[in-house]
Amino acid sequence: MICFPNAKINLGLNIIEKRNDGFHNIETVILPIPLFDVLEFQEAKKFTIEIFNTTSLTITEENTIFKTWVKLKEKFNIPAFKIKLLKNIPIASGLGGGSSNAAFFLKEINYNYNLGLSENEMENFITDVGSDCPFFIKNKTALAEKKGESLSGIKLNLKGKHLSLIKPNISISTKEAYNLSRVKTPELNITEVIQGEISSWEHLLNNDFENVVKPIFPNLNIIKNSLYNLGADYVSLSGSGPTIFAISKIKLKLSNNDKAEFVWQGTL
Repeated sequence: MICFPNAKINLGLNIIEKRNDGFHNIETVILPIPLFDVLEFQEAKKFTIEIFNTTSLTITEENTIFKTWVKLKEKFNIPAFKIKLLKNIPIASGLGGGSSNAAFFLKEINYNYNLGLSENEMENFITDVGSDCPFFIKNKTALAEKKGESLSGIKLNLKGKHLSLIKPNISISTKEAYNLSRVKTPELNITEVIQGEISSWEHLLNNDFENVVKPIFPNLNIIKNSLYNLGADYVSLSGSGPTIFAISKIKLKLSNNDKAEFVWQGTL
């Protein structure tokens, strides 16, 4: 069995309030993007996972695919698997790779083992594996609220736009980023902003995590401004970062940067 979990970016992200369970309520628009991992698995006597194209050390018990398998085994008594995962989506980048891996694994198991779970049931099943996991079940542009698991479809046509991703060679803990963030009531309706012209997003569509990241990564604004100067229509941090993305009408001519760990371009 083989599948191709894709990444995502966040268009705006408002941190609205801290919850009693220690998490935060947010609102953000999540957009699937055509950057893919490769996930291959087959039945085995023992669960194993081998990850390629990354130097990041991953403990099996902390892997989102393993956590999903444990939940599935408890409920449906499915077998163990030998898993091979080629990582093209950088780990801990704000692009949702781990969440996507788990969601696509669940969808493949649901289909191939006739578990009979609906899309809504799969969203509920995988919520506690990761807040972004439910998004990748339907894998369509959506307004995400609460912890990110409450999803509403939203129409947004960016077809033909060019997307550039730059991940600087830094790491940001999502938990730490939330702890350092300030909650506030948004001044603007994020869905109304999204429906407006993309040229207006620069001043109206904000990611609250940028204020947290700037002290850690002071070059954030320098990179953003350089991307705008190259012709980008909108530039932002994705999720809690550290990946910066640019949406543009034309393919941007990016210069080599030794401080960038990962650079990718594609068409939406």
